[in-house]
Amino acid sequence: MNRYIGMLGIAAILCLALVAYGDSRIPVSTTSAQDMDADALTKAYVDGAMEYYADRGLGKTVEFYGNPLSWHGERYLIVADAGTHVLVSSPLIYLNGGGIDALVPGGQLGGEIDGATQQGHWFDAEGLNMLTGQREPARYFVVVEDGLAFMSLRFSGELDTPLPAPPTPTPEPDDDAITLAYVMDAIARYESDGLDATVAYYNSEESVQGERGLRIYDPESQTMLASGLFPLERGEDRLSFGTLVDLTKFFDGATAEAQWRDVVGHTRDFQDVPKRVVAVLHDGLVFSSSHITLQENVAEATKDYVSRATARYDEEGLDATVDYYNSQESLEGNFYLFLIGADDIYVAHPIFPHLIGTDIKDVVGSDGFELGKEI
Repeated sequence: MNRYIGMLGIAAILCLALVAYGDSRIPVSTTSAQDMDADALTKAYVDGAMEYYADRGLGKTVEFYGNPLSWHGERYLIVADAGTHVLVSSPLIYLNGGGIDALVPGGQLGGEIDGATQQGHWFDAEGLNMLTGQREPARYFVVVEDGLAFMSLRFSGELDTPLPAPPTPTPEPDDDAITLAYVMDAIARYESDGLDATVAYYNSEESVQGERGLRIYDPESQTMLASGLFPLERGEDRLSFGTLVDLTKFFDGATAEAQWRDVVGHTRDFQDVPKRVVAVLHDGLVFSSSHITLQENVAEATKDYVSRATARYDEEGLDATVDYYNSQESLEGNFYLFLIGADDIYVAHPIFPHLIGTDIKDVVGSDGFELGKEI
């Protein structure tokens, strides 16, 4: 068993590196490790989506890639069926179920899909750049598998010029007090104006204070009534989104006393950032908000998560630890653990089980990051 203590120690370092720096659970491709240009990154993103589809099926793929949290910078996934009806296009969800030609002026995508193969091909067309909010010249990669077309795209002006990095959010002083006051003001508004008026207000842009918005959650109906920052979360059918499932589990434990939790969350433009969430139960409803925190808070929470994993290993042994950390039960917000053996082979990965049995040195993230080099 001692040889695996070293393995778990390595995995602990890897988990800290991923979570503390904001891993978004974007599927990775088992492309051989190499320097990757912009086209290769786009192809890796599509390859990762196809591996996710092969492992989880169409339903889970539509669910995951229909969520903006699946985006990687300017890249997002589009999936169409044999009739070129859109199954996934998270930037333009109102077009889901419609014809794919509506995504791009001129009706070019349908024709390109008709000529696509399992090897995939590239073409140039306009696309919606969610980082700028504008239609821009784009380069697409499309692959057909099982009668489905998987494609993604990249922009960046002349296609060789990278987009500037988004600004780093700055934590505010006295964040806990400001966030709790924001939630208590919402409860006071609920008492004075009633539920409908309160929900309408906190679903409006007027209610948002920078990166601080309110969520109102009804545990009985499992419905997110209000979410000022993330409109996609509103409604019962939206609660299957990955990180939202973990958040509602936290809400289920809310009391009249403020409960706090440190998580890896997201800004309005879906940057990964450390956040601190507060939840208060009032009149059967959960009122919650959050703020960006200093990186150290998430680092400590990550260390605690890994320490509990090593304690489980010491107490229950390797097999039980592998079984647990291959299960969805082991997920805590955006925290997850993966285990690498002394031979650099994945033995546990709850998010991407298709990687189990793969050499980590052969895995390249959708952003080109070669994790195997770090160990």
